[in-house]
Order: sequence, then C-alpha cells, then structure tokens
Amino acid sequence: MASGKTLLVGAGNIGQLLLQLIDEDVELVCIDRVQANLDRALELRPQGLTVVCGDATSRLQLEELGLDDIDTVIASSTSERVNIEVARVIKEHFDVPQLIAVGITHSGIELLQELGAEVEDIFHLSASGIINRLESKSKTAIGIGLGRSEILQVEVHPDSRLVNKRLSLFHAKKWRIGIIYRDEQIIVPLGSTVLRPHDKVVLLGDPRAIHTLSERLAFRFTSFPLEFGDTLVVATPRSLDSAFLDEVRYLCELLPIEKMLAMIGAPEWQEPLQAIAKACGMKSCEVVAAGKGGLDELPALCASQNVHPALLVLSRSQVLNSGLPLLQGLRSKRQLLRLAEELGAPLLLASGQFPYHKAAVASLGPQSLERSLEIALEFSTLANFAIEVLAVEPSEYLDSDDKFDAVEAMDKIVAYLARTYKKDIPERPLEGNPILAIGAALAGQQLLVADMEAWKKPTLLRTLLTPDTGWEIVRRASLSCLLIPPGAVFE
Repeated sequence: MASGKTLLVGAGNIGQLLLQLIDEDVELVCIDRVQANLDRALELRPQGLTVVCGDATSRLQLEELGLDDIDTVIASSTSERVNIEVARVIKEHFDVPQLIAVGITHSGIELLQELGAEVEDIFHLSASGIINRLESKSKTAIGIGLGRSEILQVEVHPDSRLVNKRLSLFHAKKWRIGIIYRDEQIIVPLGSTVLRPHDKVVLLGDPRAIHTLSERLAFRFTSFPLEFGDTLVVATPRSLDSAFLDEVRYLCELLPIEKMLAMIGAPEWQEPLQAIAKACGMKSCEVVAAGKGGLDELPALCASQNVHPALLVLSRSQVLNSGLPLLQGLRSKRQLLRLAEELGAPLLLASGQFPYHKAAVASLGPQSLERSLEIALEFSTLANFAIEVLAVEPSEYLDSDDKFDAVEAMDKIVAYLARTYKKDIPERPLEGNPILAIGAALAGQQLLVADMEAWKKPTLLRTLLTPDTGWEIVRRASLSCLLIPPGAVFE
C-alpha cells in the first residue's frame, strides 16, 4: 500500500466508485472542478478524504496541493484531454512515483503511456484493475499482456456450474488457468486441482474463449450457445424441406447468434437461408455447396472458413432414417460423435417439432444429468420452455446399492439446479426398461436434451451384446434432439 497520499483527479462516475473501494487507510485527496461532485464524494467517504475544488491541469494548483508529498496520482476524469494534460504537467514539473490514468482513444492511450502513465482503457475499465495497481504499485494480470484482454482475473461464484470440479474435466484448448488465489494462498493449478467458491483465478488464452469462461465462472452467462462458439452451422438435406427450413428460422430468431455458415445439399437452399439470416439481423451468411464427402467435410469446412461453431443444425432424416436400422444406426452414431468432438459444439437434430414448449432430460447418471440439465436450463431462458426430468426407478430386487446411491445423487442435482435457476423442474418417475419407458414418456414433448458423454464406443459387437441406453433413446425418438458434445465444457 502507498505510504503517502493519493491524489484522485475527478469525482465523477469513475472517481466516486474508486472512493468507495480504495482502502480507508489511504490518505486521499480529491480534486474536481464541480463542487456537487465533491459534495457527493464526501458523502461516500466521510473519513480520510480532503476535497479541493480546482483545476488539476494547472501547475500552480498542483503545487498548492503539495504534489511532492503524493505517492500516486489517479487521473480518472472521463475527459481524456484532461487526463492527458494532467499527465503532461506531472511529467514536466513533478516527480510522482506512480501515475494511473484512464484512456479512451487509441492515440490517447499511446500518448498517456509515453507520458509515463499506467493506462486503463475506459472500454475495458475495471475498478479492481486500478485498485490492484494502487495496492501493488506494479502491473498485475489485468494490466499486462498485449492489451487485448488475453489475460483476465475472475472470482469463482458459488453457483457457477464449474465450481467443485477438477480442471482436467474442462478439456481446455484455447485457454489455461495460470494461477489460483485461495485464502491468501497461491495455488499452481494441476489437472487434479478442484475449483472452490470464491477462488480468484487468472485466465490466459484466446480473448473470446477466456471471456466466455469468465462469464461462466462468475455465473453471469445466460446466452446459450455462445459458450461454444459464435456461428450457427447448418447442414441441409439434398432436397428442399420446408419443415427443416422453418425450424432453422425458429432457431435463428431465438438464439443470440450473428453469423451463419450453411453447407447446402442443393442450390435451391441458398436463397431462403440467406433470407432468414437477413430477416434475423445476422451480420453474415456464408453458403457452400456440399461435396461428395457430405457431413464428414464439415470440420474441414469450418476450419477453412475460420468458423467457431456454436451449434450444428441437421435434419434428423439426414442421419437416422435410412438404411438398415442396426448398421445405419452404428454409422450414424459414429458420425455424430465425430462431428461433435471435432466441432466442439452441440448438435441439434431437427424433426420439425417446434416451437419448443416442453423439453425432456433423461436421468441416466449424475454427470450426464448435470450437463444436459444445465444446458436445457440455459436454452430455456431463450425459448421459455418447461423442462421435465425422466427418471426410471431402480428395482429393489435387481439393482445394486450403487444404483440407489446414483438415483439419490441425481435427485440432489435436480433440486440444486432448480434452486439455482429459480425454475420448477418436475421429475417423472418411470418403471421398466429405460429405453422403452423414456421413449414412451417423450410423447407430447418437442425437444430432448441429451449428453453424448455417456454414449458407449460404437462397435458392432458391443451394439449387439449391450444396448447403449443414451444412444438408443435418441435414435428412437421422433422429436428434435439437442446433443451435448462429449467432454466439451469449453474450447
């Protein structure tokens, strides 16, 4: 902490926030031209504050303030011109150990830095960033790097869906957690490290990815599916299908996505898809003809177009309703898993049943239920649909104690998420074969949200000997299915 005084230039919106956050032990002087701002400053900080109505760009005024006894100057005016002039006068006439200034324009930020100021960009301004500089008198994570928000610090919210989870479960590709601060201790993160509520973590990586992650950790994220990417990817059937087209339009109207990439099976798809994108206010819509490889070409196409898929929309009939049931199902399962893993985004198998008024989530295991129910809850904030959890009761004669323990754990997950999202989530108890019982309970629903993580490795022998419950429920369903990619929490 600074040993002498701190001068705060400007008692407007930024200055008033800082007045409340700067430690009360700091002897603080605040200067502003507007007396009303200073009166408000005294209300916010009645102790340890001296106010001066004057002009901080005046050398004479700064001399009268006794700038030689001041350790730190914070130029927090929302006028960049004032902050630059304060920095210029200080550089030319005074020896101040630390100068922190708010910048607005690119040229203004560069000039402030040339004048020796530590600059906070007003568009990425955080009070914590300024306080960190003041307390440490060095540049912390918020102030280092390339200035492109590639390093962020965030506190883990107790209700974040990433809390109490091992870092190895996050499958990070474009970001890393650099350090964790917990109970005034520094923790070097390992795969086995578990995030705890109120941990402060430093994130490094691609700005888009770590911004999304910070929103998740702080429990502020509500805009599914932007945690996965920024582009809606659509793969059409070979012939024009009005029901599929209408469901794509419905999704475009719902989702906060501004870009579309469409791989079309026939030229007649191009005009209506571009019309949908335009009507929904999308910034871009790229349409590409499908090649001989069909859906298998999508990952390479997205990579060549530098596209970050948020959601892949397919017609259910494209992947599940042709050929021999067993062999076609095995091929379809492999293809869907490959697409989900390579794109790192959810898949929506559109069946034409929309709008989504009712959605179902199958309770097949604690981890699978948690992932699929959380995504369903996020999606429901946009589509406003009711969610029902379908749970097959274990048999007291046939099932083990572990099965009963898992059911109890899943009940707790539903109760916790219902409280967290403040939404009623009824559970419908079912009996008998899970595939048949859950399949029958889907009548009247328009959407099934399912996690692909639990799908078994698709081999012919395994398919013949042990039915894959999660996959079979999706394969036999006639409604639209939202499939959560295996292992994907973030890129």
